[in-house]
Amino acid sequence: KPALRLALATALLNFAAHFEPNKSDDEAIAAREVAPQAAAVGAELLMNATDLAANDGAESDASAVVFRALVALGTLAAKSAETKSLLRDLGVRELADSLARSRPEGKTNVASAAEDVKKALAE
Repeated sequence: KPALRLALATALLNFAAHFEPNKSDDEAIAAREVAPQAAAVGAELLMNATDLAANDGAESDASAVVFRALVALGTLAAKSAETKSLLRDLGVRELADSLARSRPEGKTNVASAAEDVKKALAE
C-alpha cells in the first residue's frame, strides 16, 4: 500500500530527526536500542520502494518514500557508528550509489539525497 509506505518512511524520518544517541536519559537509551531496528526497516523499505519509484514520476508517492527513507537512513548513519555499520552491511551504500548515478530527469531530490547517504556511509 503506497500510503502505508509513505507513513512508515515519514515515521522513520521523524525518529531519525529526533534521535540523540549521546544523551543519557531513559528515552535516549531506549532510542539507541531501537535505532538498528529502525535502520533495518528503513533499508528494507528503501529497497522495495526503489523499484516502484523507477517507473513512477518524480511527484509519486514511491519517489517520496525513497527520498524520505534516504534522508532518514543518512541521518541515522551520521548520528550512530553502529547504525552506519549496519547500513553498510545491508548494502545501502551500493543502493544509494545506484540511485545517485541514475539521476533521471525530475528526480533530482532523490539523487541528491542518495549522494548524501553515500557520503555519510563512506566516512
